[in-house]
Amino acid sequence: MRQILFIILAFITTIGNAQDTLKAPKVDTTEISIGKTRIVVFKTDEDDDQTTETNQHSPTETKNKGKITNDDAMWNGIQIGTSTLIADGTYPDFLDLDGTKNRSFAINPFSRRWDLGTPYVGVSTGLGLEFTQYALNRNVRLQYDADHVWATPDTTNSFTKNQFKTIHLTAPIFLELNTRKHADDGFRLAVGLEAGYLLSARTKIKYKLDGKKQVDKTKGNFNLSPFKISPMVLIGYRGISFYAKASATPLFRDNKGPKDMYSASAGLFFSFN
Repeated sequence: MRQILFIILAFITTIGNAQDTLKAPKVDTTEISIGKTRIVVFKTDEDDDQTTETNQHSPTETKNKGKITNDDAMWNGIQIGTSTLIADGTYPDFLDLDGTKNRSFAINPFSRRWDLGTPYVGVSTGLGLEFTQYALNRNVRLQYDADHVWATPDTTNSFTKNQFKTIHLTAPIFLELNTRKHADDGFRLAVGLEAGYLLSARTKIKYKLDGKKQVDKTKGNFNLSPFKISPMVLIGYRGISFYAKASATPLFRDNKGPKDMYSASAGLFFSFN
């Protein structure tokens, strides 16, 4: 009987030792993230050895993760260029311009683009402000009434500056094409129409009177068309583009000013995206 009990006790002890031997070691895991790098540290109870796993994602892999969408429109940015007036007929003498002093500046802070089933093609729109300056060559003062626009020569003063300025609220509709999945990485092209609504117009004249500087400002609508539509094109690389546009609608209201006058501008475009 004692022999049987001894054999059973020895068998139970052997099984217990085997279970301790086969028991999985306890594992502690520590994760450390540094930028796009993830470090995983494993530590067991049996020894102090550590295993380190590094997962490094390249900027390209991170950028290309998921579906590519180009939300930023090419038109979103700052436009700096020169402006001019074009006559489809007889050009009025009093609107003779100094081309070296004509200016066009626009800021377009709001825009949106939608891809047309592919990141290479999209349509875009937005909202901006355009400031246009025309430098008059002649020593004249622009005048207008309900039916006409004309200029009166000033024979008393010698103007050092004679400017005609306008401000328009603008909104475009463009078809955009780009050579890269990410539009701001390659060549870009936008073709479409820009609509403008006249917010203000004025003249600014500078001269000297009895040795003192004088500035005369006259605000009014000068019978300008309240709306204008301008075909426009932008072509460039990444964030810098060349732009050109010309109005398809007359500068002045029908029969309220010089006929068949149109505005145009061209220059550089610096996109925010």
